[in-house]
Amino acid sequence: MLHPTTDRAWAEVSLDCIAYNYQAMCEYLQSGCQLLAVLKADGYGHGAVQVGRFLEQLGCRLFAVASLEEAMELRSHGISVPILLLSPIAIQWVTLASEQCFILPLVSMEMASAISSCVQTEHRTVLTYIKVDCGLSRFGVVVPGREETAIQEVSAMTKLPGLAVHSVMTHLTAGGIAEQDELNRKQLNCFRKFCQALDSQGITLPRHCCASRFAVRYPDFQFDYVRIGSNLFGVHPYYGEGPQFRPVMQLRARILQIKEVGPGTTIGYGPLFVTERTTRVAILPIGYADGLSCRLGNKMHMLVHGKIVSQIGRLCMDYCMLDVTDVPNAKEGDVATVFGEDDSQMISVQDHALLYPGTASELICLLGRRIPRFYRQDKFL
Repeated sequence: MLHPTTDRAWAEVSLDCIAYNYQAMCEYLQSGCQLLAVLKADGYGHGAVQVGRFLEQLGCRLFAVASLEEAMELRSHGISVPILLLSPIAIQWVTLASEQCFILPLVSMEMASAISSCVQTEHRTVLTYIKVDCGLSRFGVVVPGREETAIQEVSAMTKLPGLAVHSVMTHLTAGGIAEQDELNRKQLNCFRKFCQALDSQGITLPRHCCASRFAVRYPDFQFDYVRIGSNLFGVHPYYGEGPQFRPVMQLRARILQIKEVGPGTTIGYGPLFVTERTTRVAILPIGYADGLSCRLGNKMHMLVHGKIVSQIGRLCMDYCMLDVTDVPNAKEGDVATVFGEDDSQMISVQDHALLYPGTASELICLLGRRIPRFYRQDKFL
């Protein structure tokens, strides 16, 4: 069987940078607050199993994923820490979740009652947590405008037999950016008042509402847990607040052919690009099937020998073309950096995301599985 190679396109994942980001976030937390590492979407495209194993070694004791399948993948590879599921699951899988120490969301009284009935039948207890909706309008018990009713519902949920309630949480809406600070704080204060009302009813639960950028922007709302995903992988730009997280992944591909064409030559499908000069065209074996959005075609730049070059023409399924005319020493077999560092020059995943427009997390998550991930570790453990 052929092992993964760097003959075509590949990603380099720095475990050292993951360790740096994890430790930087730990040091930034308020006393008593713990990190909950979010490994959904295959660890934001970085490889959930490999990253999960490494985080266990670093001391992380709680993970979160989006689906039952993602949780089972971690378990099947020997990862033993409790895993919080961010999405509800079908009732027929509750027994499995109980056996595997998964923490299930309770998003309504109806769901909580159904899970309770299921585990009572089998004389089991299942770990759960309560989701409340403070304005995102996604999963959870709606709080705004019905605070008293929400308190009664959650109080009743905590009393159902067979449910061990781990925590109470919410998601926020506005991405942690300063321009929407008022909306963020409205939802944060809604959550805090709701938890205080639970306390007054004798229901004191660990709480979490901040993820990555929220935890940095609103440290006074870190509470008992902080969910860290994008900060762990360093995929967002630095906003001048908190730690400056390091990008974990670099994406590269190897030039398969270089050819010279004259002015007025069409490049690629469409065509979207016509040369205006004699041009050296490099064919790179990475395309939209590997997760690069077609919206990046004819817009993005890459690095070859530390020099910025333009990607020209429409992205193909498996290939794209670069203009390397101004890199005279470029040759077949050389490495092009899609995003990352090359000879002190840097093109970030955020640079590409701005061209969509989209998000850096989106671009990373969409990278296909045929891009092998190589894990580098020089300093830690």
